[in-house]
Amino acid sequence: MIQEKQISSVNAIIKQFKEMDAIIVGNETYINAPPPVGFVHAYEVVNICKDPAFKEVYPQKGGGLSLTAVALKKLGKAMGIKFGPGQVVSRILDENGSTKSIIYRSTACCRGLDGQFSWSQMDYEFDVVKRRQEIENTQNANIAKFIDQPLSAPPDFKVCKTRDEVKAWRDEKVRIEMIQIEKNALTRAQTGSMTRCIRDLGAFPSTYMPKQLEKPFLVPKLVVYYEATNPIDRAFALEQTKVPMMMFPTEPTKIVHAPKTLQLQAIEAQRPSEFKPQQPTLSKQEFNLPTEVEALEIEHMIDPQLTETEMQIENQEMQLTPIESSMMDFETCDLTDKIMCIEQLIRKKNWKGKLNKDFKKFTPNEFKNFYMMLLKLANPEHTQSDLPWNE
Repeated sequence: MIQEKQISSVNAIIKQFKEMDAIIVGNETYINAPPPVGFVHAYEVVNICKDPAFKEVYPQKGGGLSLTAVALKKLGKAMGIKFGPGQVVSRILDENGSTKSIIYRSTACCRGLDGQFSWSQMDYEFDVVKRRQEIENTQNANIAKFIDQPLSAPPDFKVCKTRDEVKAWRDEKVRIEMIQIEKNALTRAQTGSMTRCIRDLGAFPSTYMPKQLEKPFLVPKLVVYYEATNPIDRAFALEQTKVPMMMFPTEPTKIVHAPKTLQLQAIEAQRPSEFKPQQPTLSKQEFNLPTEVEALEIEHMIDPQLTETEMQIENQEMQLTPIESSMMDFETCDLTDKIMCIEQLIRKKNWKGKLNKDFKKFTPNEFKNFYMMLLKLANPEHTQSDLPWNE
């Protein structure tokens, strides 16, 4: 009876927002199924300001507006989207060791109204070279404008008398803008991949009309319902706040170095077409390429001097065992992630052993040895339930 009243209340809100032409996230129009055990249906209202000055939207050609990362993160938080550990898939460096291009991968999940998780994995490439070219094109357009309309030129441009002085003025403007771009290349790639995951999970269109954003977003969702005085309910609620970390596949970072000696250590980044755990591979081989090798040959990452037998031996050396790959990923995690990984592995392996002290107080080397021991244990036929009660 309580669930029926609660569902009717949420449906009444959805109907009210639908009549006022508000945006319903997920295009939900009516809820007719009861929520999973331990959850109740709820909703959250998110307002997005259509004024570009507030940095929540930016204009598009044709009069449309697109949501910025600020707005998408607000909506993602309302939806309850959880992100797994992200990773740099590929990084290309120039001769000075600066980043030319970086690809970042984010993986996120969101619980639907049926209690099941939906997953999304997205890559985003931030190309510093292309950004520099865009800035140079913008400054060239500004120079042409200042020459045609001298009154609109800034004071530092008016003092330029020769072509070389104009070029030096443009290069200085580009240098100033590129300082922040090169410094925050990783952050921008990370933000780009995270917002792509939010768009995918929320099915948000790329463009809205200004009239649409005058109305709020309504986000139907599930929330945990528990009795605060009941320890079993509290344990269940705490468990729902954790991201299922072991379900996030990770791969080692592929780095393309370009030092002055042209000694390259590189692997071409492969982007999966769909979300599937894959066997990680890592190359520790340095390819001493001849100086006449062009960029096209470098892109394929194959030394033309290697024979077929040598290439087969090299591929065998690159292959890592699952335990070695898991240990490499574990060592890159912070303390919180290590604790969560070990807790889930203990449940998965159904380990009943005793420790001399709480593993949360382990040293880094003790963490590593304990995790290695758990990995080598055989998987039981029936693992212990993740729920705080026995099924």
